[in-house]
Formats: sequence, structure tokens, C-alpha cells
Amino acid sequence: KSAGITTIEGLQYLTNLSELELIDNQVTDLNPLTNLTKITELRLSGNPLKDVSALAGLKNLKTMDLIYTDITDVTPLAGLSNLQVLNLDINQITDITPLAGLSNLQFLSFGSTQVSNLTPLANLSKLTTLNAMNSKVSDVSPLTGLSNLTEVYLEENQISDVSPLAKLPNLSIVTLTNQTITNQPV
Repeated sequence: KSAGITTIEGLQYLTNLSELELIDNQVTDLNPLTNLTKITELRLSGNPLKDVSALAGLKNLKTMDLIYTDITDVTPLAGLSNLQVLNLDINQITDITPLAGLSNLQFLSFGSTQVSNLTPLANLSKLTTLNAMNSKVSDVSPLTGLSNLTEVYLEENQISDVSPLAKLPNLSIVTLTNQTITNQPV
């Protein structure tokens, strides 16, 4: 953590590596991780990555933190079907469509991004926690089929109708501050 690391060259030889945490460093090139297929937990928050395509083959990943990593495109994550926890906060992401097939996701966070469309989440039936605070969300109706959702963090968005949330039977925590809500039967 915060060790001033700029390169991870050499890590490619740690073929049995299962967890890696490189938070708050200056790593930009993830290519040494490409063949480390035993990794299940990866925490790379606070690195100026921009490109995460080297992670596309890490099919055993279950937990990944990419907070504040300058990424704009989550397409390389589309095939990481074992992911259960994904944190993408504080990035310039606008489109989460590539995440639509991540059917094992239980926790998804993309707070402080430019995401406006929640439709790609409509079939993520295992999702229990969603954080989309301080984004561009205006329509929460794509969440209506996600009956396992227990926590939804949506403060500082552009939501006016929260009635779709009333259809979520297990919802126990909802945050909606700083909205212009006109319909509120939750």
C-alpha cells in the first residue's frame, strides 16, 4: 500500500498467486498479471491504470477493486463470470453494458462515475448490494427484478420516481439524498 511501486514486472513468475493488493501506487502496466489465472482477489485501487485489458483472462477472480484507476472502459471485465464483488468507484466510466453477463455479482459499486443506464443490471439476480451514488442515474426501473437486493445507495443522482424500488422485497437500506423525488411510495 502506497509503496511507490511503478512496475509489477516479475510478478508473472508467481503462478500460484491467489491474492494481490497494490493499492495507491503508480502502476500503469498490468501485463505481468495476464497469465496469473489462480488470482481470486485483486485490489488495484489508486493506480493510474487506464487500461485493464490484461485482466480479461483472470477467470477465477471473485473480488476486484478498481477504485480511482482512471479507467473508462469495462469491456475487458465482461468475461470474468466468477466475480462476486466489483468496485469501480471514482472512474470515468459511462457504460456498464459489459457487466451484464456477470451473473455471480453480489456486490457492485460504481459510485462517482458517469453511468446513467442501469438496464445492464436487470438480470444480475444474485446482486445484494448496489452503489451508484453520485452518478447520472435517473431511472431505477431496471432494478425491479432484482429480488435479492438488500442495499441500494443512490444519493446524488437524477432520480425523480423511486416507486420501482417498492417492488424489491428484501430491500433494507436505501439512500436517496439530494434528488428531486416526485413519486415516493417506498
